[in-house]
Amino acid sequence: AKGQVHSLTISNLSVEDTGTFVFSVENLKTSARLVVKEPPVTILRKLESQKVPDVSVISLECELSRHNVDVRWMKDGFELKPSRDLRIYAMG
Repeated sequence: AKGQVHSLTISNLSVEDTGTFVFSVENLKTSARLVVKEPPVTILRKLESQKVPDVSVISLECELSRHNVDVRWMKDGFELKPSRDLRIYAMG
């Protein structure tokens, strides 16, 4: 508080901070809704084309601007699913 002005400061905002905040004094109150939106995801490092012998093991990697996003791997228009020879994972 500075004189008659009272403030609430929230640092390092995240989506979890979304909510209704209320300030009350005696029999009075005021409220405000805070909506924290995540920035759109961007690709920081793109996939790179590779040419390898047919007996090789390869890893295709790309890096995103944030984690905890729904991603899909596709090949020739069809979604890939994990199998004995295909591993899909995220790091970070």
